[in-house]
Amino acid sequence: MPDTPPLDEPPRGTLLDRLARWLDGGGRGTPVDEVLDLSSVLDRDALGRLPPEVIAFFTSPHGFRIRAGLDAAPVSRFLLAISAIVARQTNIPDRERGFESYPVGQLIYRDARGRTHWDRYGLVDGEWRRLFLARVGGEPGKFFETFVLYGVPVVLPFRAHVDGDTLVMTLQPRLSAPFSWFGRVEYRTRRTAANEVETRGDFRIPVIAFRVAMEFRGRRVAAL
Repeated sequence: MPDTPPLDEPPRGTLLDRLARWLDGGGRGTPVDEVLDLSSVLDRDALGRLPPEVIAFFTSPHGFRIRAGLDAAPVSRFLLAISAIVARQTNIPDRERGFESYPVGQLIYRDARGRTHWDRYGLVDGEWRRLFLARVGGEPGKFFETFVLYGVPVVLPFRAHVDGDTLVMTLQPRLSAPFSWFGRVEYRTRRTAANEVETRGDFRIPVIAFRVAMEFRGRRVAAL
């Protein structure tokens, strides 16, 4: 029996998961490989400073085996659990210190309006849980993630730039995105010495002392 069961369609989940999936558009569309063409976000100089593995990861993340983990203080862990119940997102536990390495399954597809979706699920105790289900897009210098929570789109606008050989995406305040007024989010994606693509996410809401560190590690799947 394989260690990780295949993820070919959205898992049924709980009644709330099924309700959220229905209100969010069903979680299905035309399968595609590419998530984001980084040349539409970064200029030629910045793109040239990125390792090819980082570019390949965003071009076709299906070519990587991804694992995820998070770390949070007890209060933040409690708030994250409440958020996972309400929003049906980020539903993986923090059970021990360090990187817990939950397998990640991906569904990448284009909906009827031509929007690209990158839905990621974490495998916990043999069951797929909703991790990040989002529409993604980009324009020069910017990356957008849109989470549809019970039919309501929540847009997170990020400034994208390259720091050395690391892709950095930092949440920017925007009037049309209320969470960005008080949330602090940054992703840093790089190639490690072990030739993995590592994304570290720092999520903070200072007004309620909330902070969660999340990490994704992707390794290329060997071609058959």
